[in-house]
Amino acid sequence: MSNIQGVTTELPELLQQRAEQQWQQLCEKLGDENPLTDDTLKTETQRVLVLSDFVSQSLQRDTTLLSDLLASTDITTSYSESHYSEYLTKRLDGCSDEKQLSELLRKFRRREMVRIAWRDLTGRADLIETTADLSHLADACADGLESIVNVDEPYMVGNCHDGQQGEYLDTFFIS
Repeated sequence: MSNIQGVTTELPELLQQRAEQQWQQLCEKLGDENPLTDDTLKTETQRVLVLSDFVSQSLQRDTTLLSDLLASTDITTSYSESHYSEYLTKRLDGCSDEKQLSELLRKFRRREMVRIAWRDLTGRADLIETTADLSHLADACADGLESIVNVDEPYMVGNCHDGQQGEYLDTFFIS
């Protein structure tokens, strides 16, 4: 499965070595579970791996992610405007604590960001669809967080640097 002869030639020569390295790393992580049997998908995968460190690292970090995206056909499917909200609402049902919420949102966001990047980098989605998906994903994540968090109290989700006086400021989610 790790042989990529003939696939990387579609990439510019300067990117071919990097593509081979990224491909080898992914194949090693996937092992015998490599779902890429179609040459078109191999070519797309190499293109995405070489153009996006985020996707490459995500697929190596979660070896089930690629299989899931391919089996679901989400890589080849355009989503409706309400897809993210509907999907996340179902997934959040029964989510009761902050740790569970954090993990669920992180996995959901990573999966969908990989899907969006893949579709963008392979030309399966145009700029309008890509930006709409990003916006709908952000809305769904914010709405999902709001549905779980007690909205009567501000919820601290992190801190940021103020950029002027060198101080860190708490960041709150307020509905």
